[in-house]
Amino acid sequence: VLVIQENHANPTVAIQGAVKAGGMFDPPDKSGLANFVASMLDRGTATRTAFQQAEAIENVAATLQFDGGAETTSFTGNSLSEDLGAVLEILADALRNPAFPQDQLEKARDELITNAKIADENTSVVASRAANELLYPVGHPFHLYPIGNESSLRSITRDDLASFHSAR
Repeated sequence: VLVIQENHANPTVAIQGAVKAGGMFDPPDKSGLANFVASMLDRGTATRTAFQQAEAIENVAATLQFDGGAETTSFTGNSLSEDLGAVLEILADALRNPAFPQDQLEKARDELITNAKIADENTSVVASRAANELLYPVGHPFHLYPIGNESSLRSITRDDLASFHSAR
């Protein structure tokens, strides 16, 4: 589905989209897998290193971000209208051909574990997670916490990331 809202008073383009590949598809013992995959989409592809990917976006003064959620992996981006083709090409490459390089994988893992620990200190996050665990039985996709926890995130391998990506 494509929705377009034109505004010729501004020479920029904002894009937003989602792929049905969120935490609800995580295996029970790999909570946070979808979020981990999302965090790796801007860390290198089969055709670009993480640096080349970042440089390609920076060269056209654009932004491109990915986020893993409970139901979807989403992306957002902004660019000048004239650079939309380049941004869409980089986006397509990231979505279709992530490389999951080991050095970037370990950096992402550390960041995700830190984020999970910070979330564990947030009262509203803890309450929301507890509510989901009470409301949804074990085995229900919303019973699991989509950002994972230290244990689940440490157990995720590069093969897990690649398998999840290819299945979605």
